[in-house]
Amino acid sequence: MRRTDKPRASTALAQRFTPEQWTEIHERLRSLPRALRSYAYWKLRLDPVYAQVLEELPLQGEMVDLGTGIGLLPLLVALTRPSLRIRAVEWDSHKARTARFLLRGLRHVTVEEVDARAVPIGTPTAIAMLDILHYSAHSEAVRWLRACIGALHPGGVLLIRELEPSRWAIAPLLERVAVLARWNRGGGVYPLSSSEVAEVLSSLGLKVANRPAGSGLFRANTLTIARRPEPLHEH
Repeated sequence: MRRTDKPRASTALAQRFTPEQWTEIHERLRSLPRALRSYAYWKLRLDPVYAQVLEELPLQGEMVDLGTGIGLLPLLVALTRPSLRIRAVEWDSHKARTARFLLRGLRHVTVEEVDARAVPIGTPTAIAMLDILHYSAHSEAVRWLRACIGALHPGGVLLIRELEPSRWAIAPLLERVAVLARWNRGGGVYPLSSSEVAEVLSSLGLKVANRPAGSGLFRANTLTIARRPEPLHEH
């Protein structure tokens, strides 16, 4: 892809942005190193999860993106939801620096370089956990989910994209390669199926739905959308 090319996106994602917003996305991505720019362009074009997440997020309040990587999701959210505060959490120093650069000047976005499993979550209206839960052993993942649910504001949404190991075994293998290559940090890869994630969330009172959210070698990935019910008010 030539440096002057604008990033292409799936139709579902592109239709959520004005031409001016898409130009800003292009300008920000164009300033990244070539490898990261190509990675971001590929994600925008092929990964369906961004359009799905944007569909579910509130317009106001606060979103915490746990394991933000280079900050691509916060960038997309910030341009479409200027009234939504965004905390982008990433423990990899290089990725956190890249995220700060990519998100520079967006005053309602902050980048926190810290282990996402230990960061104080607050009481956000939305929490995103995309492709991160499987780096924790199952008992730690369940504990983490409980902490997120306990912090989530009533009526808030928890968005989790995970591998689906029972349907497509190559994706966990590729994730293990990414860990060994140190593109992703983690002590291992311990995928939980979407049904296991949904069972944990449902048992804690959330309303849960699963949607296919993958493509290519990761076509079996699933997005779990879990909402914390609003408290009932007596009349």
